[in-house]
Amino acid sequence: MKTKALLIIFIFVLVIFSFFTYFYLLRGTISISSNPSNANVYINERFVGTTPYETKVFKGKYEIRISKDGFEEYSATVDIKGNKRETVSSDLEKLKYLLLVRQNKFYKMSSDGKVVKQLGESVDVNPIFISFSPDGKKILFEIPSSNYKNSIWIMDADGSNRKNLTGDMWVSGRDFPLFFPNGKKILFVSSGSKKDYLSFWAIDMDSMNRKKVIEVKSEHEEIRYVISPSGSKILFYGYDILQNLGPTSLWVVDSSGQNLMNLTPEMNGKVIFASFFPDGSKILLDFFSASKLQLTGLWAIDLDGKNMKKITKYRENPDSEILSPKFSKDGKRILFVSSNCLWSVNINGTDEKIIKAAVFDFYLFPKGEKILLFEPQSSLWVINTDGTGEKQITGDFLGESDNTFLEYYYAFGPPFSFSPDERKVLLTKAYMEETYIVDLYTGKITKLNNFSLSCWFPEEPLTN
Repeated sequence: MKTKALLIIFIFVLVIFSFFTYFYLLRGTISISSNPSNANVYINERFVGTTPYETKVFKGKYEIRISKDGFEEYSATVDIKGNKRETVSSDLEKLKYLLLVRQNKFYKMSSDGKVVKQLGESVDVNPIFISFSPDGKKILFEIPSSNYKNSIWIMDADGSNRKNLTGDMWVSGRDFPLFFPNGKKILFVSSGSKKDYLSFWAIDMDSMNRKKVIEVKSEHEEIRYVISPSGSKILFYGYDILQNLGPTSLWVVDSSGQNLMNLTPEMNGKVIFASFFPDGSKILLDFFSASKLQLTGLWAIDLDGKNMKKITKYRENPDSEILSPKFSKDGKRILFVSSNCLWSVNINGTDEKIIKAAVFDFYLFPKGEKILLFEPQSSLWVINTDGTGEKQITGDFLGESDNTFLEYYYAFGPPFSFSPDERKVLLTKAYMEETYIVDLYTGKITKLNNFSLSCWFPEEPLTN
């Protein structure tokens, strides 16, 4: 009897130990927190509570999702292998918002792909251009019509107070309007009073009055123009890279319409790009000449057209034109693409060097010292401005066969833009009505279909 009793006790202890081992020693703890707190917690897509949250679970993998209104969702996978504690903690990112156009309607959409609301009523046709005012309170857009007789409109950022700024004027439709840096005026181009002439107009945002700045003769239907940082000067040049209509010149004029000057009267070639130095002290010219290769490259010019100085070295290859010149954040260097390589050079022309090979185009982070690279195979990379810290973000997310995108890329302008926090980048293929949102930290790609135009709302999105 004593032996039997001992055996029963042994079995009982063994069972208790087994249960203890099963329920305690083999179960782990998942501790979940977030900033801000009180966010919804989902484990394997089942709602279990709000942060901070803690639970014991058995061995296995668990999908954790943290969700809170107004913030990006956070997800993670936890692998429980024993009696251990696994911690999931996240600083939730505020949602950023997009302005998108689809089927003649404007939409405000969160960066997770959810439509927040439609902004105002439908328009007659899809706009061909959208942008925000410098203070983020107004949206400027252009409506196309036959024979390029377009109209320029403006509305509040919530879609209200929509107004036609140009009325019955013959807006060219190829040269999109610009806000002056202080946001008080808008500059646009219309057909001139006679054939082969174009007119620059300024619209006062307070009075809504239009005033002709200057009328110029132009053999090119399409021109590009830039306003100086102070708003006192306007650069413009004929743009005919696709039409190949012959040489183009770079012109500068006061924003009042006075002191019109041709900055390249003796040069025989094409103005690829022109802008002002960040401090407005000089003009940067990107020039290409097939007949005089020594002229091809970047130039610095004083605002009065004097002291024209070559920045980049002579290139013997006639196909080595310079594309996409951009100033570094401190304004001391210029980065550009040439012969499918990313180059860097000091603004005085010294220390010209290759930073990265096999580059189709690039974008500087507006706030940080980093570069977003777009490679020929449509993959995105991030590197530091000195060429270090290279990191691949995506694979060939457009597809190697998408040659149409590369063909239309420069014709319609670079389609990339950064979110205000620089965590995401937006790519729009207007001709295919596709928009991609790429997370530069996780590589996650969100594809939105049937949107022809898109841009980010300013840093502080409007409340709904």
